[in-house]
Formats: sequence, C-alpha cells, structure tokens
Amino acid sequence: MGLYLPDLIVRSLWPPVEPARQALAAGGFTEPQVQQIIAESYDRPAVLRGIRAASAKTVRLFQAHGLLDLPDVRQRFADAGLLPGPGP
Repeated sequence: MGLYLPDLIVRSLWPPVEPARQALAAGGFTEPQVQQIIAESYDRPAVLRGIRAASAKTVRLFQAHGLLDLPDVRQRFADAGLLPGPGP
C-alpha cells in the first residue's frame, strides 16, 4: 500500500484545473490563451511545493511509523516530491 500512497496524495491535493479552464473559456478567452493562463497559474513545481507543504504532517506520520523504511517506499515519496529537498 505504501507504494501507492504518494500518487494518492498528489492526486488528492492537485488543484482542480477544469473549473478554471471552463471559467476562462466562458469569459471569452481563446483556447491558446486559456492554455497559457492555466500553465502559468498551475506551474507544476509550484503546485508540487504546495502539495509537499500540505502533506508534510501526514508524511512525517508515515515516517514515524516506519512506512518509509519499507523497500522502495521512500524512493516513491521522493520521486513524487513529497520529501524535503528540491523535489522533482
């Protein structure tokens, strides 16, 4: 289960982009403009930093109970950008 938690955390905390996309389109922006606004507003590294901050207590709890000591689990959390450090 520990191998799947990083993806679950990231997917759960990733901001919903579709409502913003729909609102921008309804506001008269062209599709290329919508894509540019979304890309600038939901910059992947910035979003991942926010997710790392929001999930920090949960990740520390997992670590305190040995979950990150299981084979490959720590690497999955690191690859997902959920551990302290530069992230992906």
